Amino acid sequence: MINKGTLVARRLMEEIGISNSPNEIPIEKIITGRGASFKLAPMDNADGRIVFGDYKAKITVNSQIDYPGKIRHVASHELGHFEMHKGIKRIFTDDDRTLLDWYKSGVHEIEANHFASEILLPEHLVRQYCDDEGFSRQLIEDLAEEFNTSITATALKYFNLGLYPLTLIFSQNSFIKWYRKSEDFPFTYLPPYNTKVPVNTVAGDFFFKQIKQEDFEQVYADDWFTDYNIDSNKQLFETCFYSDRFNFVMSILWDY
Repeated sequence: MINKGTLVARRLMEEIGISNSPNEIPIEKIITGRGASFKLAPMDNADGRIVFGDYKAKITVNSQIDYPGKIRHVASHELGHFEMHKGIKRIFTDDDRTLLDWYKSGVHEIEANHFASEILLPEHLVRQYCDDEGFSRQLIEDLAEEFNTSITATALKYFNLGLYPLTLIFSQNSFIKWYRKSEDFPFTYLPPYNTKVPVNTVAGDFFFKQIKQEDFEQVYADDWFTDYNIDSNKQLFETCFYSDRFNFVMSILWDY
């Protein structure tokens, strides 16, 4: 089933005539054109916020964010709240937790994330760009550059489209927080949430050895998965992307 946020984003793009590139109109101009105000300003303990007033909504994005792709994602996320969540509550405040914990942050945050994803990375354009290309870390980096989006948002979009069998694992402070696995991924069972990240993994290198791997590495499947019938010599590829601010790691696993 298509998420409400995706459907609302598609309808908005159709209304304002965006079809070929999500960069045709700057996101801040879309926001003001829809009737909200927008500004960049320093913020403490938040990346973005929308305040619904009696007559107008005010969207603020943290000017201290140093990556334009993330600014665009946060602004689009707040626009999603504006389009879908008027009258639910007066203020939505978002940080890395609500922006990254796609499946744990509540229905309104999930909808806003899907909205931002479809505004910035329209499904038909992402599919056209990938064009049956096999998965690689470089593909995610190239997509993020092409669409001027954050690495995390880009990887999540790619995963949600089901273009290649992947497992995504989000960990924070050396504990597994959540994960999602493609239905056709060759293994099934991962450790429970809130258990320690396995040491002999790329994520483990970061948490326990303070090493950031900038490429993919081979890891043993049974270091991550607990299926009873895994060949002890079976290996997978793992690559990680990092959020230093919240000591957060996104691991991507795939077979070869």
